[in-house]
Amino acid sequence: MKEFWVNNFITLRLEEEKTVLYVNRKPFLQCKYLLLFIPIKNDNNYEEIDSIDEASEILDRSMERSNKYDIPPETEFWGHCSNLQAWVENDYDSRLLHSNLAFPLLKELVKLGDKKAQSIFSEEIAMRFERGYFPVIEYLINEGYLNYLSDDQFLTLIDSSLMDIPRLIEEFYESERQGRHSFKIYKLFVRIESVPSERHKSIIIDLYKSGNYSAISYLNEEGYNEEIGRATYYDCLLEKKDSKAMLKLESLLQKEFWIAYDLIPDEGLAIEIKERRIVGLNISSEKPNNFLKPILDLKGLKKLFYCSDLRLIPEDIDKLQNLELLDLEDNCIEVLPKSLWKIKSLRVLNLGGNPLKEIPKSPRQSLEINLKK
Repeated sequence: MKEFWVNNFITLRLEEEKTVLYVNRKPFLQCKYLLLFIPIKNDNNYEEIDSIDEASEILDRSMERSNKYDIPPETEFWGHCSNLQAWVENDYDSRLLHSNLAFPLLKELVKLGDKKAQSIFSEEIAMRFERGYFPVIEYLINEGYLNYLSDDQFLTLIDSSLMDIPRLIEEFYESERQGRHSFKIYKLFVRIESVPSERHKSIIIDLYKSGNYSAISYLNEEGYNEEIGRATYYDCLLEKKDSKAMLKLESLLQKEFWIAYDLIPDEGLAIEIKERRIVGLNISSEKPNNFLKPILDLKGLKKLFYCSDLRLIPEDIDKLQNLELLDLEDNCIEVLPKSLWKIKSLRVLNLGGNPLKEIPKSPRQSLEINLKK
């Protein structure tokens, strides 16, 4: 049996033609493959590789999948020995081993009292987050390594521009769409919730202020909008006038609006936001049958879907000078105000399902009036 001593804690042994890693004289894991082959062609592709994790994704890993490269077990053993020795000699730099080996190994060495591991463990975790390589970040979050950072270290990481939580949430939704369901992003928010309450709240508020649709959707799904309160919620998302208007609308309707990415009819009470302005509003409700005045304060509104047994459109509807689409299908409207034609930006007017006394004619070619449902 061949044996290679790396340091006081780490030993490698060749057992039954398999390389086994021992930590403190106990089997830790079996080394499954060795990344050795680096193609000569397209050499420039490898200049930006920062870690073994990135190399394992980019370089040829066919040895792991087949026996195309018949490496003798003893040669492979010495390759693993060389890798571990280089890792130790470079002060446990986690980039020199695959993350699913480097971090469990570091964690075990910390438990055993290795002073070097104890001094750099949290620094290595933070550094890999700052490097921004998503597969490693996903691994560290999934395996709970954020819990090994002190609150100060964690908050420093959160406050840095390199910790892009909205992007991580986008990656989470992408993994869900692809059916991988591998990213346990809730563990990041469990860690956020463990910091002092005021800092926890400020982190959530900053995420809402980012305006990132994926981040806002995730936060709302997890109930953080209720945690910070509706007034703070809208202040984070909107300019002051729009925020006040939305609070008035919710007070009148006694219901809350949800945020849609691209507003379409029949979505209940929904809004679409762009650059901190309400650009789309959907009111599908049995009450009230009067036009809600706070809507007229939404000066950036471009799309309005209103289905609520509405009987009258206010004369001052022309306050909505950015309105491009007005969908009033299935209401009880008999007469249209003349001020409606003063909205020069209006391109589509849907009136199907209304008992109109007079069939309106478009005052300009650019306005399309639809009377059919």
